[in-house]
Amino acid sequence: MGGMDSLDLSALAGNLAKDHKAMAIMELHYQSMHAVSTVFDGTKYSRTEIYAQTFDMKLTVAGDPEAAKALMEKIRQEWSPDKVADRIADFATAGFGRAGLPQERSAFRDLIQQAIESGYSQAKGLLGPLGDETASSLEETMKKIRERLDAWVKGPEPSAL
Repeated sequence: MGGMDSLDLSALAGNLAKDHKAMAIMELHYQSMHAVSTVFDGTKYSRTEIYAQTFDMKLTVAGDPEAAKALMEKIRQEWSPDKVADRIADFATAGFGRAGLPQERSAFRDLIQQAIESGYSQAKGLLGPLGDETASSLEETMKKIRERLDAWVKGPEPSAL
């Protein structure tokens, strides 16, 4: 694996606790991707697996608070509503055509959107009361996911190989 820092999970957790917005968006990302992967094939990924897959991130338990701070800055950049919406929509639509799932785009979108909404509800339930800025950021992310899925439905049909 390349690219991302190793970090102390406890140091990262401490930084996330101070940045409720980043934590909320990360939780939305995890719960949505988890719900969609369950629809696809029943796979239930852990948070570590989702984050490692998303960012090619190696997680260690070696204490390094400075690495955790540097990673928090990367998280703030990578976990914007736009980038999270792109990742969730791309992950979800990549499952189109799988056996046992709807083969028509709008029906497929409806199924995965329901899973994403379930993930959103799970994230909000785990996070508890949210401040206005955090709640607004989550709502903006969900709006962008819905827009991307709607655009995908209207997009060009994949070419036959």
